[in-house]
Amino acid sequence: MKKYLFIDRDGTLVQEPPVDHQVDALDKVVFEKNVIPALLKLKEHGFTFVMVSNQDGLGTESFPLNTFTPAHELILNTLQSQGISFEQVLICPHKPADNCDCRKPKLGLVMAYLKDTSWDRENSYFIGDRDTDVQMGLNMGITPIKYNPVDMSWDAIADKLTTVARVATVERNTKETKNGLFGSRRIEMGNLKLLEGIQELLYKVNCSGRITKRERIGKKTLLKTENR
Repeated sequence: MKKYLFIDRDGTLVQEPPVDHQVDALDKVVFEKNVIPALLKLKEHGFTFVMVSNQDGLGTESFPLNTFTPAHELILNTLQSQGISFEQVLICPHKPADNCDCRKPKLGLVMAYLKDTSWDRENSYFIGDRDTDVQMGLNMGITPIKYNPVDMSWDAIADKLTTVARVATVERNTKETKNGLFGSRRIEMGNLKLLEGIQELLYKVNCSGRITKRERIGKKTLLKTENR
């Protein structure tokens, strides 16, 4: 099953300007530290990327498309030149006062994904720097990760999502197991090397204590608007 990373743009992929909060000029495009190598690592581990971004008042006099588009295309083209692309780029252009259905954390932008039951929700995530991004992930029924360059950097996110916990179930088919004295045991390991070492020590033992058998555990950009 496909697993997704739904990713915010400003403040997560690129730095958000502290004054006007608009990336509306080429010299305002500054990528977050190590975002490109982290995304490449995540891509290698099978994640598909979707960008989900609120762009307040996009297309209005205060934030015209002709200032937004060059900077936005620079972001996408730079990432694509490094082998990183997005299945979709979903943008809400409304302001909070518009009370639209597509502004995060509302679900209008991602409704097509939510109606699709073929992707892996358990292993998909929403990544963003704001509380609204966290709420968006929760509203989608997937795990949110709040990006922070100090406490939850892109390096930390890549490590977190590529160190997958492995679960091995060991069934002991001895007389004691069948009588319910031991039952099955679940071993959860985040360290694959440690798990592999343990696998070498797992054996099926009959009730006399003899080893009987060795067991190995084995781009498009979508601007959603409303007719008003």
